Amino acid sequence: MSTTGTPKRNMSHRERIYREIRERIQRGEIGLDDRLVDHDVAKAAGTSRMPAREALLQLRHEGLLRSTARGFMLRRFRRKELHDIFEMRELIEPPAAVMASRNAQPQGLEAMQAALSATEEAWRNHDVAAFVRHNASFRMAWVDMVPNQVLASTIARFIDHVQIIRLATMADPATRTLIINGMTEVNKAFRQHDEAALHACMLRQVRAAAESYDQLYRAGRLPPAALPLPEPGNKDIPSAAADR
Repeated sequence: MSTTGTPKRNMSHRERIYREIRERIQRGEIGLDDRLVDHDVAKAAGTSRMPAREALLQLRHEGLLRSTARGFMLRRFRRKELHDIFEMRELIEPPAAVMASRNAQPQGLEAMQAALSATEEAWRNHDVAAFVRHNASFRMAWVDMVPNQVLASTIARFIDHVQIIRLATMADPATRTLIINGMTEVNKAFRQHDEAALHACMLRQVRAAAESYDQLYRAGRLPPAALPLPEPGNKDIPSAAADR
C-alpha cells in the first residue's frame, strides 16, 4: 500500500523524511546491508539532524527498522515471529484481495497491468532491483483498491515488516519465476472478477513466500543480514511455512 497522509507541502520535515524512507523500503531501495545514519539522512533531505532522527526512530517503533551501533538497518525477526507474520498474512490477504476485486476500478486495474508488464520485463532481463520495485508497485495497486482502509494499512504494515525476506528471496531466480507466475494469476483473477480463483492464488502466493524463505534458509543460501535472529533457549521453533 502506498504511504498516504497529509499532502507533502503541509508535511513537517520529520513526516516528509518518514514517508520518503518508508516508500524506499516498500520499493526495495534499501538493501539488506544498508545503514541509515541520521546525519546522512538529514544531509540528503536538507534538514537538521533532529527531524531525521525522529523519523528513523518512528520507523523503528513501527517495526520496520532496527537500531545498530552505526545507524539503522532493516529489522530482523526470530523464526517464530516470521511464522506468526505469515500466518496472519494468510488470514487477511486473500479476503482483502477479494474485497479489492469487488471495488476495482479501471484505473487500478491498469496500474496492476502496467506493474505486471514492468515486472515481466525485469524478470526477462534478470534485473533483480527492478523486479523488486515493480513487484511492490503491483502489490500497492491492488492494496490501494481495498475499501477498508484499516485492513489495507494492516496488510501494508505486515508486508513492510518482512521486506528483508522479500529482498533475500527475490534474489533467487527460481523464486522470481514463482512470483511472476503468481502475479499473472492474480491479475487474471482480478480482471475476470473470479473471486474463488483470486482467493486461492493469493493464498498460494503467501505460502510460496514462506516456503521459499525456508528452503533458502535450510540450504544455507541466505545472506547474513537476512538470517533469523537466534531464539532464546532451545525450544523447537516452527518454520515460516510450518503447518502449511
